[in-house]
Order: sequence, then structure tokens, then C-alpha cells
Amino acid sequence: MYDHNEIATLIEDARRRAVTVSLFSAQYPDLTLDDGYDILQRASVLRSIATSAHPVGRKIGFTNTTIWDLYGVYAPIWGWMYDDSLQLCNDGQGTVEAHTLCQPRAEPEIVFKLADDIPAGASVERIAASIEWVAFGFEVVQCHFPEWKLTAIDSVIDASLHGASRVGTRVTPWESMIPDLERFTLRLLRDGSVIDTGRGSNVLGSPLNAIAHLARTADVPLHAGEIITTGTVTDAAWAHAGESYTVEIDGLPLEPLTLRFV
Repeated sequence: MYDHNEIATLIEDARRRAVTVSLFSAQYPDLTLDDGYDILQRASVLRSIATSAHPVGRKIGFTNTTIWDLYGVYAPIWGWMYDDSLQLCNDGQGTVEAHTLCQPRAEPEIVFKLADDIPAGASVERIAASIEWVAFGFEVVQCHFPEWKLTAIDSVIDASLHGASRVGTRVTPWESMIPDLERFTLRLLRDGSVIDTGRGSNVLGSPLNAIAHLARTADVPLHAGEIITTGTVTDAAWAHAGESYTVEIDGLPLEPLTLRFV
């Protein structure tokens, strides 16, 4: 029999030490996705007690339908971002200490700050009208299971794979934002060389659709002031100390961000 508090303690300990643990879904085959979210919340409380970190928004994962087969996860998940894991970068530069994370990967994403609460069932138009700012950012995901072998349940337990977020220059919404977010293209570069390409439609058709999905499915309502990162536009790129990542964006009035792993 499994105990949610025990699993929460194990995954929070693994996060602090940046080490892997055995797959929980293999140890406890009866675990459900609802169990995973309950454990996520318990681990979040443990994190706040230990570090005084507080949630400031959410990351949505597995919104890119083109990579579902790679990971065997076929629906979006979500987890918290914290005031000690998210940074707003005002000079176009962000850094992450690679040794503090477990098997980190870099994900280029579109990030929003909410100006209003988003109710379940909100239309894309309602969501777009409720955005305070938009930015390009990097979500740095991590995995505390060997070789990134996991299920959706394990991913949720593992903070929905959130490691760190770095957010670039923020811009206010613009008139053609809704169609632009569906059509834009993006090239991901490592140390100056293109390693992957993607488009806005990879993210559930549009990053705004990712917010609509979260509002519809999450048991914790979306509130004004939350920062939401909506899921990777390309596949997640393995990242190591000494590497730098940036993007080339076509079709959006957003500035790229350079992310260095140190």
C-alpha cells in the first residue's frame, strides 16, 4: 500500500538532491492521475516549508502533440512555478545552474501573465482579453526517474517536470495576437546552431488553447496575477553546463532570450 505523504517526501528529497528515484507507477500500479495531483500538492507544501518558496504561476506540460509518442504521454499536465524557480530577465539573458537540476532539458515556450481570472470554459477570445503581457521564455524541465522513462502519473508527481523558468522581454497584447500565436514559427539553437524547429500550432493548436485546457481541467482555478508557461514549441533539448540556447522567432513581436547553463 502506498502513502501519499511518503511519496511526496521522497520526490521532494530527490528534487533537493538532484538524484533519481525508482518509478512510482511501477512500484504502485494502482496509482491514479488524481493521486498524482494530490501528491504534487503535498510535495509543494513540503517545498514551501523547507525553502519558503511560494507558487507564482504554473507550467503546462505535454501540450506539444508532435512529441506525445516520444514520451508515451498523451494529454497535458500542469505543475507549479515558484518565486525561486522563475525569473524575469530584463537584459535578454538568463542563466541556470545545471548541477542543481536532474537530467535538465531546455524548452522554448510562450509565456503569459494573467490580468484577470480565467473561468472554466473560457473562449480563446476571453483568454486573450485577459492577458497582461506575453513573452518568450525557456522552461527548463527535469526528470527524477532514470533515463526519462516515465508515465503521466509519474510526471505529475515529479512537479510536472518543472525545474526552472526564464522569461524574456514582456510585451502587451497586440491586435493580431490570436492568429499570430497559431501561425508563428521558431528555430531552437544550441551554441549558435539550429537543432530543432516548431510552430505555434504544435501547442494544442495555439498556446492560448493550452490556457483554455488548463482552465477547463485543473481543479485549482486560474487567477489574475499568475504567470503561465504553455508548453514547448519543439522537442525538449538535453542541456549541459557550458551550453547556450536561443531562438529565432518568425511571426511574433517577441524578443528572443539567450539561456546559459553554468
